[in-house]
Amino acid sequence: MSCKIEILAASPILYSLQNCPYAMRARLALLLAQQTVQIRAITMNDKPSDMLLASPPVLVIGKDQVIDESLDVMLWALNCNDPENLLYSHDKNALPEMLKIIEQSDNEFKPNLEKYKRAKRFHSDDEEAYRLRGGAFVNLIEMILVYSKICITESHLTKGLKVNSVCK
Repeated sequence: MSCKIEILAASPILYSLQNCPYAMRARLALLLAQQTVQIRAITMNDKPSDMLLASPPVLVIGKDQVIDESLDVMLWALNCNDPENLLYSHDKNALPEMLKIIEQSDNEFKPNLEKYKRAKRFHSDDEEAYRLRGGAFVNLIEMILVYSKICITESHLTKGLKVNSVCK
């Protein structure tokens, strides 16, 4: 038992909000990369004092390294260990394309989704415009999934997200 505590004490610490999509990205990447971390659930109203200048998710690795962006946590974890080759190390063009899609999701889709939800809730005239903008991104993702050689199937979800299967 003390051995396990010592291992955890040396593990990186992920400060994470439970329902934040960016924190979910970081947690999923850490899981798929099989990284052992301590997860500390926090709330924005009661952040630890050492996190007042940062927004979760934040990964603290030892005393000298802090990663404060979910995408950077994802890349760190998968660069440490990528058993499913999610970064497609064999294809130098794959990661830049993936990062481009993630950037579109973070910087275009997510803000439009939030604006759509707000417009719908407050019966704003902008609801339709935000829905159409979000729909364009969903259509892009659908095209990528349809024409990609990669597919996530029901069996992948039940067997631990084995993603690199050819579906065609």
